[in-house]
Amino acid sequence: MDGIVQELLRLESAKKTALIEGNAPAYDESVRAQLHLLDAPNHLESAARTSPEDLAALASLLRFNTSLFLNLVSTSAVFAHNITGYSAGGKIEARIEARIAVEA
Repeated sequence: MDGIVQELLRLESAKKTALIEGNAPAYDESVRAQLHLLDAPNHLESAARTSPEDLAALASLLRFNTSLFLNLVSTSAVFAHNITGYSAGGKIEARIEARIAVEA
């Protein structure tokens, strides 16, 4: 698949925008698209070798988005309540925690 690294970079940029705007559904949509892209038969390794600059930009953006996401999860109710897990097959697995707080 030609341009897979560029497509991953585009989707990672969309995730960055969603994180900055606090748009959890758009973030989830980009994550699903990335998982779908990575799940499809492709030639990621050869594509990465032919475009090392794009791969370096993708790695940098991944690190930034990871830090931003962790910050948002710890401070924003929007992302804290919409945390979902993704399986290796790209399926969403909701993590539901039942908590009860009682104050006397």
